[in-house]
Amino acid sequence: MINISSIANRIASDWESPTSKRDAWRRKLPNGKFEYRYTDPNKKSPKTIQPLKIPEIVETKIREEETRIYSDDIEHLIFMDNNGNKVIELKGEKDYCPFDGHQSDLKDKWVTHNHPGGTSFSWQDLYLMKKYGAKGMRITSKKYDYQVVFDPNSSITEEDIKHQHFYADTEVRTAMYKRLSNNEITIPEANAIHSHLVWLIVSKKLGFTYERTEHK
Repeated sequence: MINISSIANRIASDWESPTSKRDAWRRKLPNGKFEYRYTDPNKKSPKTIQPLKIPEIVETKIREEETRIYSDDIEHLIFMDNNGNKVIELKGEKDYCPFDGHQSDLKDKWVTHNHPGGTSFSWQDLYLMKKYGAKGMRITSKKYDYQVVFDPNSSITEEDIKHQHFYADTEVRTAMYKRLSNNEITIPEANAIHSHLVWLIVSKKLGFTYERTEHK
């Protein structure tokens, strides 16, 4: 069984401490180059973020919809208002559900969709949700459900999400490469947890709520 917390914590251990000749922390990237930081990347923030929740009436209605779509082999995208009323449902392909023409409908909505592959959010998922003003988003699948709730008082932007995802994705790829090289994890296992580890890192850095639970 994969210990997610252990892997997430060990990502930080890839950093080399400063020396008398180098006043920055560094770590080697998969391309052979080094990334440098001038503040301790292992230092945890003392700030405690209280998990944000979807309103109960909305969550109840969302889960009713998810019971219908979680095992489907194409994506469904559902928008709900703050009273739990379904505003829109769109159908897409196995790995994508376009919502062209409905961008403005995302404003102040709660969104859920299914991922037939069982993976967590893509960076495009949360980039677009933040860009068009959604309050939060869920993913449902046969094995796991994922949830993000944005703080309405936060100043983070879609560009913050994009940039932090890039940095976290690099961190996770580096860590996974080392684990694979040491035969500590298999390629299917690495693929299955990659995006989850990325969002654990990004959510802590930007201060939004991210959760993964087993589908029931």
